[in-house]
Amino acid sequence: MTANRNHLKFRYSAWSKQALILSLGLVLCLLQPMLSHADQYSTPYLWRVDSPDRTKSSYLFGTIHSAQPDLNQLPPSVVASFQQADAFYGELDMSPTALLMAAQSFVSPDKQSLLNTLTPTRKDRINQILTKIHPSLSLNALSHLKLWALTATLPLIEDQLRYGNQMAMDMRLYQQAQQNGKQVGGLETIDEQAAVFESFSEQENLTMLDMTLDYIEGAQMKNQPIMKETYDAYRSGQPDTFDRLLKNQLDLPQPLFDRFMKRLLADRNLRMADRIDALLIEKPESSFFIAVGAAHYGPDGGIQTLLEQKGYFITRVKP
Repeated sequence: MTANRNHLKFRYSAWSKQALILSLGLVLCLLQPMLSHADQYSTPYLWRVDSPDRTKSSYLFGTIHSAQPDLNQLPPSVVASFQQADAFYGELDMSPTALLMAAQSFVSPDKQSLLNTLTPTRKDRINQILTKIHPSLSLNALSHLKLWALTATLPLIEDQLRYGNQMAMDMRLYQQAQQNGKQVGGLETIDEQAAVFESFSEQENLTMLDMTLDYIEGAQMKNQPIMKETYDAYRSGQPDTFDRLLKNQLDLPQPLFDRFMKRLLADRNLRMADRIDALLIEKPESSFFIAVGAAHYGPDGGIQTLLEQKGYFITRVKP
């Protein structure tokens, strides 16, 4: 039993760093055949980007940072758009070197910092949540993480254990693009993403942790998978669902929620739209497949809207 526990702890500790990268909006098998799965998607998060100055269309795709098998069976329109593209850009560069550097930013320099910050009540709540996910899990496996990294990681653990070593959608697409000889890159740096959480005070991060624990405990009490509502929102194909979902998942005081949404989505959307625009201007003859989290395509200030304001013709693509 001790050997099994140590193996699980090792596997989970290594995974938590990688999965957190992709959870930021928080990451080796090849991309599985992406077959049509009509009941999984009403309309995919896919937009075509055109302009008079460009000879090829480019595409915006909304991903979900998950290895859930059904969600990774992408509709034919997404597969075709991806295959014809000359370049693939995700939120982050996902090369091994970049992922290793990113993992280091999630670890606290003081290995006791997290345990010293959490009250006994919070520790008990986290341990109860982890035990329900797997009897061998405990907070000790996560004690190396920063406070905000713990909050981002907790909702993902259940699915990682369920789907084993399968990769999240972002990583699958990134590696398939490399296999196909496409140019690959990222729109942001890990420092820029981590700064979203680093900008909040310790007390604010504790408040966000408490709300995350509330949400996970609620799902567990209902015997509901922790990510179920997130998956349902993604399957809906409606860009506004993630705004409502985040409000439900993080029942924060309004001023804190507004600042969190601004830094997590609005500010980053502006930055990514500017960088997509720069890529399209730099290489007008190339087709880009841009894949970032679906929450970044909200109806107000989504990336597709910001690019439209820059003069691009944006068309929602049907299955």
